[in-house]
Amino acid sequence: MSTPAEFLTAYNSLGIQYAADFASASAATGIPASVLAAQLYQESTFGTQPGNGGGPAQFLSSTAQSLGYTQAQLQNPTTAIDAMAKYDAQLQQQTGSLTGALQAYSGNAYPNYANTIEQNATALDTAQGSSSTALQSIPDAPVGAGTANPTVSDQTGAPSFSITDPIPWLKYEGLNLLLIFGGVAGVAIAFASMFHMSPVDVVAASAE
Repeated sequence: MSTPAEFLTAYNSLGIQYAADFASASAATGIPASVLAAQLYQESTFGTQPGNGGGPAQFLSSTAQSLGYTQAQLQNPTTAIDAMAKYDAQLQQQTGSLTGALQAYSGNAYPNYANTIEQNATALDTAQGSSSTALQSIPDAPVGAGTANPTVSDQTGAPSFSITDPIPWLKYEGLNLLLIFGGVAGVAIAFASMFHMSPVDVVAASAE
């Protein structure tokens, strides 16, 4: 079994030419591209050591036929990668895990087969700055951004604003004051028309 360093060296010189094939097969089956890369390396060092004639993915004739392929078709690396991913997906459904699928792919002949592939896949993910298993969290908004949060309100139902930026608060309260003064002016005009007084006299009389 290989080490992650040996795998990465081989991937950068041999496996990288199949990067698009790994990505395409991964999109079709859900098997991570890094796992497919590590698996093809494990099976035949990216097709350079095909072994028993089963092609880059080392398929037995019976397995190839069950998947709808001929041994001749599986000599093509792109076809072999597609078939390998499909078979992994089938085995994953049967065993309930990707680790179980990988181990079953090898016929359980090599105890560390799945573990080696997963270690090499993790090394490739790390080298490429990605992850096939980790969930990516959405970063929180910066503290004190100074903008209203439309989903949060205080007990009065008014929008909540950051105390580090008073401008939105002033705009909100200024609107309230404008509405209040507008209401007072409207009442003054109404009384003025009823009692033949000027709006200024009405306001002055109400203040006494």
